[in-house]
Amino acid sequence: MDKKIYVTGIIFLTLCFVSYFLNDYVSGILHALVNIIAPGRSDSKPIFFFSYGITIGFIYLFYYAKKDSVLVSKIKKYIPVSLWLSVSASFALSLGVYVWFMIKYHLPFTYTLIAHNDTFTSTALLHNHFTKGALVFVTQFFASSGIANVDSGTALIGLVPQWIFFAQALVVLIAVISFVLYYRIVLGYIRSLTLTRNISFSLLYGLSSFMVLKSMLDGGIFDAVAIPSIVFFVVLTVVHKKRVMWIVSTLSAVHIILMSWLYCTGYFSGDQDYVYHMYTILVDGAVLGVLYITFALQHNRLYFLTALFLLIFMYPQVKGYVVSTDYIDQPVSTDGAWVSSYKMLTDSRFTSVGEVGRVNVYSFVPSASDDIRVSDLVDMSGFISSYTPVTVIYDQCFPHTSFISSNMKVHSPVAVSSHLSTTTRLYGLSMTPYQDPGGTSQGMFEYNHTVSFAPCLPMQLASFVEVVRSLGLSTFFISDIQANTNDPLNLVTF
Repeated sequence: MDKKIYVTGIIFLTLCFVSYFLNDYVSGILHALVNIIAPGRSDSKPIFFFSYGITIGFIYLFYYAKKDSVLVSKIKKYIPVSLWLSVSASFALSLGVYVWFMIKYHLPFTYTLIAHNDTFTSTALLHNHFTKGALVFVTQFFASSGIANVDSGTALIGLVPQWIFFAQALVVLIAVISFVLYYRIVLGYIRSLTLTRNISFSLLYGLSSFMVLKSMLDGGIFDAVAIPSIVFFVVLTVVHKKRVMWIVSTLSAVHIILMSWLYCTGYFSGDQDYVYHMYTILVDGAVLGVLYITFALQHNRLYFLTALFLLIFMYPQVKGYVVSTDYIDQPVSTDGAWVSSYKMLTDSRFTSVGEVGRVNVYSFVPSASDDIRVSDLVDMSGFISSYTPVTVIYDQCFPHTSFISSNMKVHSPVAVSSHLSTTTRLYGLSMTPYQDPGGTSQGMFEYNHTVSFAPCLPMQLASFVEVVRSLGLSTFFISDIQANTNDPLNLVTF
């Protein structure tokens, strides 16, 4: 019976994997569902999720009735050691590089955008991106000025030593192999369980280990995904229960103390993701907690409660995606829309409005015979669908007379003109030193930066970066982004 259930699971995950590539609407729904346990924009995350689940399923099918080979018997005792060493090393590297980087470039320990190599990434203590250096070995071969490489680690090339990228890639690879091999060596224990506990163990193992791997690559030790996944993975796999309780209690206490301290010191001021961060911790903890109860208490009826419980968290994710899909499926109004793109759009229906750095902004007015939908304009723009800013402006509107302002700090190794100020049809920019450039420590120049956008302009991270890039800077950092509290469209998304 257990074999049939695992075969069904593999078929289901395979269908999800294939459907993800065949239908955009289905891929969006699947991405939204994966976001329940591992939020983020990355299109590669669902692929990794389904691939990992299929691998775990095949490991069970191929080895569930086999005895340990001589090789497995020899390496058995080393697998847990390599697993925890690689996981610990990955988190230590990401946190260590984050601290080193912020000190080296004299940056505040707040949310920071890093612009370099014609692209950018972001980082924060509670979600740092420095382990993305492990991805650079692949992404740097496809590096270009195109938007598809944003946030893939390319921005870190040249700012972080290459050997650190290599070390990150190595420990992540060891961790992935160790997670799979560890599941292989505990199959004897899994087979001895009742059917419900057998399935619960595999589900909990697969989800928690995937979430640990996700936070290793994207987020770090204090990421919202990392805390509950590490706690429940330890509870599930470590034999010494008293030690487990100490580990769980310590991790939880450290995290609560850290969050409380950061909140009291104003670290989250202006950070809209703080609430979402806490929501993710609660959701992930609840999902893994209910699954662990089904494993520990061995009651079949708990599966129904688990499914019902998961539906509570599925609803807002799917609803949010459906609302977004409904928006891009609507026809473009006869009044037209504004479209932004890194490409030069030559269709006669596009009229250039201006530029924001390298982003070209156009007005688009459909012909009477056109059957053009917002999704068509997204495709024409060349932006990847999961990326912000939204390429077709909110509600297809044209800009109002008033601008919406945001304040931030710009850090650059190159000086720019003091008291710089410029205004265009698309944005207004003013920049003044908040520290005397001549006296700035160790060569970093720091400025107050206020940028005001027309409400219909994509006013998100790429726009901030491109406005500063328009000053002629190639490498710079943006921190302490403070959105205007009166922004009715809530356009700043971290």
